Order: sequence, then structure tokens, then C-alpha cells
Amino acid sequence: MKNVVSAGLLGFGWVIAALWFLAPGLTPVVSAQGGTGSLRVAPTGTDFNGCGSIASPCQTVQFAVDQATPGDEILIAAGTYSGVQVRNGLTQTVYISKPLTLRGGYTPADGFTISDPVANPTILDAQLAGRVILISDTVAATVENLTVTRGSVNGLNLCTNLTGNCGGGILATGPLSLTNVVVTSNFAERFGGGVAGLTTTVVSGGRFENNATGSGFGNGGGLYTEGTTDLRN
Repeated sequence: MKNVVSAGLLGFGWVIAALWFLAPGLTPVVSAQGGTGSLRVAPTGTDFNGCGSIASPCQTVQFAVDQATPGDEILIAAGTYSGVQVRNGLTQTVYISKPLTLRGGYTPADGFTISDPVANPTILDAQLAGRVILISDTVAATVENLTVTRGSVNGLNLCTNLTGNCGGGILATGPLSLTNVVVTSNFAERFGGGVAGLTTTVVSGGRFENNATGSGFGNGGGLYTEGTTDLRN
């Protein structure tokens, strides 16, 4: 009797599975890439639950970040990723609230194997409509081989929390590591037109140019830091 019942249930399961995959309007469940270590982004990709593989990269950096689990890397192919969105009342191109690495310089053509920012320039552009990258919740974040440009935050609030008008390009409330990052043409009314790091900041290589703070109120047009600061190369 047990074998008969088991066989019946197994058959029923196969029927349900077949209906799920074949019925019009139903979409098979796709396993998410978050937690695999790396999620990939390309202008030619598509944002859907489960994107991020070599064959099916996501299209926007924010979508990949949202899918990622703590400790993942976001591998970003050459191109310009522009526009902003509002998260928790704050406007930016990319909002990060978990430990992650963002790394540009890739291309789908070689399967995202080599990061070369010279051959494959990767640009995050806020188009002066908000900050470029916001790293909240005091999490540690690493940004590599990217260009961060045209971020802008206005107002006279002090740089004491996320609502402060600082870090036009990048505001990091936790440990921040920048490697070969070009920070250019960003503005913040108070502190850190290019970057504001509020705990530990490490900058290796890269370039800061044409960043600014407001006249009479601002400090650190290119870089403003609190806590330990390590500048290399």
C-alpha cells in the first residue's frame, strides 16, 4: 500500500511540475546568483530575479546589488550606468547596505575574466541628480576600477549621518577601500565633493579631479575623511 501511495504522489508531482513549466503565463523558478560569490552586470543584460551569471548578466548595478548576499562581488562590464533612484529618502545611483565589492573593467566577450579599466572603461554617472554611491549601515565596501562622476548633493547639513550633504561622488559610513577609482566632476555642499569616508578610508591609485564643495561652507573638495586614512600611490 505504501508503494502504491508513493508512486501516486510521485506521479502527481511530475504532473504539477509539467504544468508549471508548460502552462501559459507561468515562469519556471530561476535560482538566484546571490551567494555564488560573483554577480555580473552589462549594458546588454536584463534585470530579472536570478540574473548575474556569465550568460545572463543583470542590466543595472543596483539590481545586482539588491540580489547579492554579503561578501559578494559585483563584476561590471564596460559602459555608462546612469540615473538615480530613491532609497530610504536618499537619492543615488547605487545604494549599498551590505558588505560588497564593486569592480569595473570587464567585458562579456571574455566571460568577465579580466578587469581592465583602460580597455573597458566602466562609468557610474549620477547626472547631477544625486549622489553616485551611498554605503550605509557602517558596512565595509570595496570599489575598484570604476569612474565615479557627476554626483551632486546640496544643502548645509553637517556630515554627521546619511542626511548630511557630503560625499557627492561617494559617501561611506563604514570602512571604504578605493582602488584605481577615477573620481571626477562631483559636488557636495559641505564636505567631500568627491568622496567622504566617515570611518576608515584606504585609497590606492586612481585619480581625483574637478570635484568641489560649496563656497564658504565646504571642506575637502576632493576627499574628506574621518578616522584612519591611508593614501597609496
